[in-house]
Amino acid sequence: MHFRKLNTLQAEHHFNMHNETLSKVSADKYLVVILDEHLYFGQCILSLSDSAGRALGATIKRFRSLKSVEDIHRAF
Repeated sequence: MHFRKLNTLQAEHHFNMHNETLSKVSADKYLVVILDEHLYFGQCILSLSDSAGRALGATIKRFRSLKSVEDIHRAF
């Protein structure tokens, strides 16, 4: 991936590795972090927040399914 400023044109240079030309991509995922060519993390933030929302929903669902926990919750 070639990182560049927002108003800078994409490089015309072709990058090679082991005699193969690397393809140009606008974004890639590395260790859960989505990196785009302008180092804008908006797509990464949306992806992580969606994942966190699903995890929170699953936790709430499991919490409510525990009968003894509901009794403890009502006591407060």
